Amino acid sequence: MVEMALVAPILAFLLFGALELGLQHRTGVQVDSIAREAARLAASGETPAVVHAIAADMATDAGVDPVRMTLQYTYFYIDGWTAWTALGTNGSENSAPGGAVIRARIEHDYHYFMPGLMNLITGSSGETHLIRRAVSMMRE
Repeated sequence: MVEMALVAPILAFLLFGALELGLQHRTGVQVDSIAREAARLAASGETPAVVHAIAADMATDAGVDPVRMTLQYTYFYIDGWTAWTALGTNGSENSAPGGAVIRARIEHDYHYFMPGLMNLITGSSGETHLIRRAVSMMRE
């Protein structure tokens, strides 16, 4: 009985820590999937407004709402690659030229299921962890 009293807290710590890390990894995979789909849509010529709307729907369906997204592009010019530029000026046009590389960056604030436990594991003090993914694809 004494042994169980000594081992039970350690087992509970390991069990709930593994659960929390698994949930965080699953959320990261979902954010990565949203970024990949957003980059694919933008590379196929969709407007930024449409890409944002579809990404927001995907985030809501996946339970990772809200997400922050930026769409940017760069292309190779005479002297080399241009600086990353926002895709479209008002959301109604896809301003990336053919052959440009389009990057979709997604950020999501993951809220810990058990913040006190994660603060013990990571040594940080907070209830959220920033999950950030970026996917690049070439414009058709």
